[in-house]
Amino acid sequence: MEGMVPQAPGAFRRSSSRAAQFLVDHATPVAVIAVTLLTFLMISVFYRQENLGAASKQWLIHTYEVKNQIQSLSSELKSIFISQRGYVITGTYDSTSSVTGNARIQWREFEEQLQKLKRLTPDNIAQQKSVDAAISGTKQLSVYMESLVKLREAEGAQSLQKMNLDRGQELLQNVHAALEAMFTEENRLLGVRSKAEQASTTQTRIVTFGSIALFYMTVVLAIWLCQKAEKLSRGRVAQHAAYLKQIMNTIIDGLIVIDDRGTVQSLNTAAEKMFGYTPEEVIGKNVKMLMPEPYQGEHDSYLHNYKETGKTKVIGIGREVTGKRKDGSTFPMELGVSETRLNDKRLFAGTIRDITIRKDLERDREKFISALKQSNQELDDFAYIASHDLKEPLRGITNNAMFLKEDFGDKLDESTKKRIERMGYLCQRMERLVDDLLYFSRLGRQDLAVQPTNLNEVVKDITSMMETTLTETNTVVIMPEPLPTIVCDLPRITEVFRNLITNAVKYNKSKDRRIEIGCTNAANSNDPKSVPGRAFYVRDNGIGIPQQFHRDIFRIFKRLNEEDDSVKGTGVGLTFVQKIVERHGGRIWLDSKEGSGTTFYFTLNTGTEARS
Repeated sequence: MEGMVPQAPGAFRRSSSRAAQFLVDHATPVAVIAVTLLTFLMISVFYRQENLGAASKQWLIHTYEVKNQIQSLSSELKSIFISQRGYVITGTYDSTSSVTGNARIQWREFEEQLQKLKRLTPDNIAQQKSVDAAISGTKQLSVYMESLVKLREAEGAQSLQKMNLDRGQELLQNVHAALEAMFTEENRLLGVRSKAEQASTTQTRIVTFGSIALFYMTVVLAIWLCQKAEKLSRGRVAQHAAYLKQIMNTIIDGLIVIDDRGTVQSLNTAAEKMFGYTPEEVIGKNVKMLMPEPYQGEHDSYLHNYKETGKTKVIGIGREVTGKRKDGSTFPMELGVSETRLNDKRLFAGTIRDITIRKDLERDREKFISALKQSNQELDDFAYIASHDLKEPLRGITNNAMFLKEDFGDKLDESTKKRIERMGYLCQRMERLVDDLLYFSRLGRQDLAVQPTNLNEVVKDITSMMETTLTETNTVVIMPEPLPTIVCDLPRITEVFRNLITNAVKYNKSKDRRIEIGCTNAANSNDPKSVPGRAFYVRDNGIGIPQQFHRDIFRIFKRLNEEDDSVKGTGVGLTFVQKIVERHGGRIWLDSKEGSGTTFYFTLNTGTEARS
């Protein structure tokens, strides 16, 4: 056509030459890629077909099993019926035991076999109905036959005139009909499943032969391409082999390949360094040279058993074993083994990781844990002894002060008596401080005795105990909504609520004191660290706490207010509260301004989250 320029034959030849040169230059990677992709495709197809074939065979086996069970039950039913009917007619029985007892056992065992048959066909509604019909018929037949046997035992041959033996035959036929229906259904299923299995086998063969044919065609094409570029490909193959070896040698784990006789085929640099051998010293020899006893003596038998039975102990699983170096020293290692085939040759690739450092760390950790347990025990012992030794002189001072006042009270002036009383009070306070310190030291180490706890009952018990104090101070405790039941350490959580309620009463100068106890979403508080979740709170209308002391109040023995000796505490209440809350996996914080009351919030990780 006008405007088109025909291509010269020379240009076409040059284009074809360039294409051929491209194929020649890239023959090796093209062949490798084609064969690799086809291999993966074949493996995928084979795997799928094998699964389909295995499923079809399994259904066939299942069908034969059900048929055999049905035939067995039919024979057993006939045998039981003939045996018991024979006794009813003739009065003879082939056992010295009770006829009635044996009859019951036979029917019970037969019904158990029917139940087993029912469990074999859970996916078939028709079969389930037939089994249910057989079970129902069996129960009717067993009851009827048992009544005949009992009548025969009781009245002898004269009872035959009262019996309707045809009724038993009719009931037997009902059960046989149900079993026959199941047998017919299984025959139908057998035909369907046999065709499916044959179709799967045929399809597998077609896919297999097609894949093999395609594979060989690809191989032939690859060989042709490789022959066309033999000179160039030799160098590239060598380069590729060197590249693969370099990659294998950069793997930090050891890699050893053996055949099905345990002979080492190859190993990487990491394995060489790990065991101290050169490749020449290991390749071609049995891999058990790298194992100490008892692994060395068991290795060959393990390979033999695996080839015979297919049962694995390491292959595809992995385990911790011990390796032996060239110098005879041993080391712990993790071994993972995978199986592959190459040209009908079974190969096993083992990846090895030296875990000496990890094992050393585990031993050090166990030693540290043991030492920590011993240290905690020693600390408990020390705390008890120190508490006893500290309180003993305090009691002595208290007693001597009391004796001094009693013996010389008429000779002492009022100022001296007050100082003696003050001395006794300070000794008692010091004793309480020692007790509180001992209790605090144990809070972090004793296990939590968790149990389901109704917090409404906890608050009710506390307010009942404090009823006099609450009445005298005109204090009202309210709960807007019922509190939940949680899993926690009941005595410790009771202590938390008692401390917070006591402080709400003590540090409150209002004429009408009000304490509110409830449960809310932690995100509703003013604390920026709070996350959504359940939080409990105790709110009062007391004197409040300045912002700068919100952290200090949880320090042990820290006090913000001066109090009379009669009501003065030790300054450990909130410290105990914080420790108990933290032991339950929670946290505590407050929202307060001086003169505006205080709200203490705390969370508890209850149930399995509580740390015991």
